Amino acid sequence: MTGRPSTYTDEMGDRICDLLTQGLSLRKMCMRDDFPNASTVYVWLDRFPAFAEKYVRAREAATEDMLEDILAIADDPQIEVQDKRVRIDTRKWAMGKLKPKKYGDKQQVEVGNKDGETLKVESNSDNAALALQLAEALRVAGVKVPDQ
Repeated sequence: MTGRPSTYTDEMGDRICDLLTQGLSLRKMCMRDDFPNASTVYVWLDRFPAFAEKYVRAREAATEDMLEDILAIADDPQIEVQDKRVRIDTRKWAMGKLKPKKYGDKQQVEVGNKDGETLKVESNSDNAALALQLAEALRVAGVKVPDQ
């Protein structure tokens, strides 16, 4: 009995990345007997930088494919409207989390001063990062901002 693979090989790394690119989740992939456990894959990502780079590119490619899925779902007359909405919103949410700079919700904050000058800060990042950017922009504009 050979069991699940636990030793990294380039071949296994390529198989994982190929299936990720095709949209198969790591969780589903690792349920197969001929694949390692997900925890093993995470160890490999830490230990093998070349694999980690391929993995990131595969995830990015899968995210791009979700856009095509959204269009196919939207155009499919066989899918009920509410089901379409849920499927599309789920993919949009996942895309925003996986590639926030490209697909995340853009946040914009404008602040004016007494001279009518406007300072604008835009961000696709999380609220904490946006707050730091805004605080720094306010400091640069001469507004006293308390230290955090």
